[in-house]
Amino acid sequence: TGSEQICTAGAWTDDYSSVSSFEASEVTCDSLDNDCDTQTDEGVTITYYEDFDSDTYGNAAVNQEACSQPTGYVGDNTDCNDSDPFINPDTYWYPDFDGDGYGNPAISLQQCSELTDFVLDNTDCDDNDYDIYPGGPSVRIESPLSYFPTIQDAYDAAAEGSFIQSKDIIIMETLAFNLNKSVVIEGGYDCSFAANAGNISISGTMTITEGAVTIDNFSIQ
Repeated sequence: TGSEQICTAGAWTDDYSSVSSFEASEVTCDSLDNDCDTQTDEGVTITYYEDFDSDTYGNAAVNQEACSQPTGYVGDNTDCNDSDPFINPDTYWYPDFDGDGYGNPAISLQQCSELTDFVLDNTDCDDNDYDIYPGGPSVRIESPLSYFPTIQDAYDAAAEGSFIQSKDIIIMETLAFNLNKSVVIEGGYDCSFAANAGNISISGTMTITEGAVTIDNFSIQ
């Protein structure tokens, strides 16, 4: 056996002081070629995946083998969009039935990839009406249903006997009720126009010169 070489610390030598060196193999991740096959740490490294968006889910297409976790990499490889930290297997999607970009908070599905007609937002006030959402039109005529940005616009478009509803907000405008018609204006509605527990405040002046205007839940600042 004197002519045989042994693999010790990643190199072939004639040092026979350690018989166990004949059975050298890659059993630990130590950056050495322990079995002298010109490869280092084969079979003992761990695959890590890039986590570009830092959501703890990795990109299966970008990976590296390493003994310990590199910075910016994770052990998971299930991210479907590694450029968006809000999209991963823990993401909740909400249906947007009316297509206004706001989702229905009462219904959700959890999955990585985006669903058709689903959105990340869950703040829709009424997912059956395209014009009702947070920050949507503040005023509407009840029948026929139509939405407006201001009280004046709604009044001008209203027919005789129309009922005008406004959200519980502060509107800065000067009102001129100068058309020969009678309308009812009621303020204080919530985002969905379903409940009326507040008040509408007008920051400006209001003048009635013709017709009749009945006002509820309404204040002038």
